[in-house]
Amino acid sequence: MSDLGTAPAAGAGRKPEPSVAARRRVRALAVAAAVVLPLLLWTAAVPIGGHPLEVSFGMRTGALAPEPMGLGAAPFGLVPLVSALLGWALLALLERFAGRAARWIWGVLAAAVLAASFLPLTDPALNGVTVAVLAAAHLLVGAAVIPAFLLTSARTPRRVPRAPAG
Repeated sequence: MSDLGTAPAAGAGRKPEPSVAARRRVRALAVAAAVVLPLLLWTAAVPIGGHPLEVSFGMRTGALAPEPMGLGAAPFGLVPLVSALLGWALLALLERFAGRAARWIWGVLAAAVLAASFLPLTDPALNGVTVAVLAAAHLLVGAAVIPAFLLTSARTPRRVPRAPAG
């Protein structure tokens, strides 16, 4: 017997949809993977590999050029956590109010956000190792969250019981 606790299918030949509990479990595991995978990458690159990851913000010319700031483990854990939880919340809202279009809308938005997350990596002040590690971290988070959320998204709109007229 499957651990997914599936609900009956809405039509012939369709795969049964996962139950709400199974959806939550898979999505929670995806969020956990989105946090753990970049942290493992950071551990391999910085403490083990000895490659400091540095970024700088603000003006980069003249006397106002900022000192580079080292990237520790915290951004590699907190940013993916917040991003994945926001993505989950948005998908839940879309599933609630957008019906069948929720998966498509969320998928397009998720791909756009992932693509936009690479824009800061075009900064010429970043060194090659920093760009490579950050790009890989973005891809790991996207690979952990996007397929899991899309695969667990309801394929048919949930029916909300109406209050009796009266």
